[in-house]
Amino acid sequence: MNRVDSDKYRERLHRVLDYIDTNLERKLTLDQLSGIAAFLKYHFQRQFTKLFGISPHTYIRWCRFKRAAHLLAFRTERPVTEIALNCGYESPEPFTRAFRKSVGRSPSAFRQAPRWDSWNSQQKLLSAVNGRQMKSEPGQKQVDIVEFENTKIAVLTHRGDPKLTGNGLRNAATGNP
Repeated sequence: MNRVDSDKYRERLHRVLDYIDTNLERKLTLDQLSGIAAFLKYHFQRQFTKLFGISPHTYIRWCRFKRAAHLLAFRTERPVTEIALNCGYESPEPFTRAFRKSVGRSPSAFRQAPRWDSWNSQQKLLSAVNGRQMKSEPGQKQVDIVEFENTKIAVLTHRGDPKLTGNGLRNAATGNP
């Protein structure tokens, strides 16, 4: 395959990644995704796996788990059932089984005490895909250096429980220590 064809394939498969990332709550089938890429289903699955190093099914599953983990840890007011539906599952039972099998803990246990160290090691699959999304030979880009007047900026650092980040922002906005 020549470089032009390779770039076209990559572009078509990137459209699929964009579609997956914005439609995780929906049922995503190989027929749909192959249609977006304008490939036959078998060819699409082979090309996706060849380019990104994981199957479309694995990519979708891990994107859903990533979304679920963040919702569980930072949106504690949302029920697990709602999170399961938001991540493309029809009910909480299959979501709980799949989450436990892949992450090693139930969604409720993860919510109570998120252990990101074990989670981050599982996220290597998504990192591998993200690393392969970049074109192998990026073109030269024009860089403009713009000078402007000094501008004051604010920085707020939060240390501690991630669940309390919102409290720190509210306190800073209202002037409370």
